[in-house]
Amino acid sequence: HSDLPVLDIGRVVTRYQITLDVKDQPGVLAAVARILSDGGVSVETVQQSVPSHTGPVVVAGSASPGDGPIHGGGRATATLVIGTHEAEEAALAATVEALAASDVVIAISSVLRVEGS
Repeated sequence: HSDLPVLDIGRVVTRYQITLDVKDQPGVLAAVARILSDGGVSVETVQQSVPSHTGPVVVAGSASPGDGPIHGGGRATATLVIGTHEAEEAALAATVEALAASDVVIAISSVLRVEGS
């Protein structure tokens, strides 16, 4: 195999798992899906969870207009775990940059390659 050329990392094709902290509001899932689609990254699975809060909950309407619900002193958030179909590393990297620049994504917790079946 020593005579085989080394494949550029940007051309490596595999599946990925992306974990995002996002705003918990209408349209966020659609916005994230659009960014993935625009980057040529196809979604295989999505799991959304909203963290439970042990602190006081301030109900919507008691904050400034347009703030939405507030939990434990901060904006409501959710965690999205997205499994992708196979994608090129370069396309995934560009998509992760677009997600990071999005106003609906608070943080990208992890991006993992998924090998095997």
